[in-house]
Amino acid sequence: QVLAQPFACDPLLPHARRAREAVKSDCLFGGCYYPNHERERRIGELLPPLLSLGLEIRARPHRAAPELWPERLRSAVRPGLDHARFLDEARRHAVHVNLSSVLDSPTMCAMRTFELAGMGAFQISNDALGVRAQMPMVPIARDADEMHRLAARALEDPLWRIWQGWRARMHALRHHTW
Repeated sequence: QVLAQPFACDPLLPHARRAREAVKSDCLFGGCYYPNHERERRIGELLPPLLSLGLEIRARPHRAAPELWPERLRSAVRPGLDHARFLDEARRHAVHVNLSSVLDSPTMCAMRTFELAGMGAFQISNDALGVRAQMPMVPIARDADEMHRLAARALEDPLWRIWQGWRARMHALRHHTW
């Protein structure tokens, strides 16, 4: 018999403490770019407006070369990180961007969505049914203007950002832990 284990966060690993180093930039996107994939169209639409807010892009080590990314995003691409180092890096950023590639499944969204929520991190996602169903506290951006507006608000209003992160953390700890 094979059972599927749903995505969740381990509350002991992605804890809410901030890294000791100062915040390095304001926005972080953790993900890869694969040309000719549907999600890449969304990356090309939703991420460029965040460059003005200090966007950094962290991909897996084998997909972190700037030349693999669209020209207008290359300046934001930083060296790739493995999973454990990504979580440490994530603690240094105020705003996290999630771009789900599966839009119409109520159960599919990135494991990172749960991990960031478990850390109490503020994140914004594109409009994906899985994020809405699994993590209803995560603000949804339907277009680039809304993505920029939500990120800017989170940066300008730290109490709102912290409150949203805390709500997502409480939801993750109540409903999405192993």
